[in-house]
Amino acid sequence: LSNSVNPKDLSKAKGDIPENTAVIAYLVGNSGTFIFVANTDTVVAVAVDIVASDVNLLVNEVHAGLKVPGSGITRKAGSAAGQRGPRVDVQAAVTDLYRLLIGPVEDAIKGKEIIAVIPSGSLHKLPFQVLSDPENGKRPLVDEHTVFYTNTLDIFSDENIKQDLRIVAFGNADESLEWS
Repeated sequence: LSNSVNPKDLSKAKGDIPENTAVIAYLVGNSGTFIFVANTDTVVAVAVDIVASDVNLLVNEVHAGLKVPGSGITRKAGSAAGQRGPRVDVQAAVTDLYRLLIGPVEDAIKGKEIIAVIPSGSLHKLPFQVLSDPENGKRPLVDEHTVFYTNTLDIFSDENIKQDLRIVAFGNADESLEWS
């Protein structure tokens, strides 16, 4: 828990979370994954039967697929950007991750306009916005929610920040940051 939010903090901070917002904190470990969701009045904890190595494989597949310019949710197998090769559909990985990371907490985030994600491990490089489950009518998360990432719950308790919340985004064009 040293690089993440302590789940006990979610309970303490729930009163500061805006009504239209849900916070999802992930703890991915070698024996399983835990998902904590907090909103204004509740905190929910769910255990998911997927270990860090399996999460890493799925995240890496999605991440690699999206790194190819113009690829969307598909990528060329075994190819670097600009090289030709057979197309591989990474929608299966996107769907698996939706079912594992969002599906178990759908009820807890239903009706929330804004989702604050507190990732763990390789989830730092997963764009949650693309997660979907088209087979079950679940559109990409970004179609239903505004999604942002944080590593602290302080953003909800500081009155100055609440009143004048602005988004700052940074890119990593040279790929010098491993988890971005």
